Amino acid sequence: METDIELHQSANAVYEAAVALHEKNYNVYSIGLFHKFKNAPSSMQTQLSLLRQVAKDIASSSENYYEVDDIDNLKVIFGDVADDIVNPNIPDKADNDPIIFIPGVMGTRLFAHNFSDQVWPPLGTWNGSDQLGDYILRDDLSLRPSDIDQRTLQPHKKGLSMSTFDYREYGAQDAYKEIIDALCANFDGKDGRSDRQIYFFSYDWRQSNEISASDLSTFINQIAAISPSDKVDLVCHSMGGIVASVYFENNGDAKLDKIITGGTPYEGSVDILKSIFTDDVISGWLGKLLVNPL
Repeated sequence: METDIELHQSANAVYEAAVALHEKNYNVYSIGLFHKFKNAPSSMQTQLSLLRQVAKDIASSSENYYEVDDIDNLKVIFGDVADDIVNPNIPDKADNDPIIFIPGVMGTRLFAHNFSDQVWPPLGTWNGSDQLGDYILRDDLSLRPSDIDQRTLQPHKKGLSMSTFDYREYGAQDAYKEIIDALCANFDGKDGRSDRQIYFFSYDWRQSNEISASDLSTFINQIAAISPSDKVDLVCHSMGGIVASVYFENNGDAKLDKIITGGTPYEGSVDILKSIFTDDVISGWLGKLLVNPL
């Protein structure tokens, strides 16, 4: 830099770069100002002070700002930044957001008669789809409460009919056993692992996703209130990702940190049309998966 005009241009360039980084959710860990004005004339002090102030403001603290006049003295901090991000022992950097798992269509169990009868998926003692149809259209079916940390419950084998809620919720036909057990094991707070509550969000998949998203909003507000960061992470399967998308559209991301979806039909699902128009929900490979124990 040789003139005060170039100093102004440099200040603007630093500011524009910082704005671009901020819009992409980048963090600025350090700013090194490299210049040759160690003994700048008085006519350039104002402009140089402006450049310094812009850099310090962007760096968020004077500790993250430094000046050099030898390019070889610029700091390389990538290793320190990486250690800072992944180190689980740093409380203010540890990611301890609760995780809410949202299952897909037909992935939540539905109950009748004060939880004494499981309507969906139909149990092996039931007599086929006719009896299922008598119940599946009722509007007074119940859902298992979602506000229980799955880590506090006992795991169980697939195919067992749980008569109490003392065991983990794996969804219809225990389809989500592997992922729920894995989440509970990997975020148990032991041996340096993150301590994160794990929840299974049960919702009535027969109703509009707008209603399910509203129910999800109520649940997120409840869980975020006890979250260290006032936010939660969502892990979604299939239509669960649509429910999360509707929630995001209606509520924004103020209480969300991350959303992870798998198998979500963002462009629609053709297979489900057969069930809608024929009332046939338990034939074919999907029905066999949901009705027959694995």
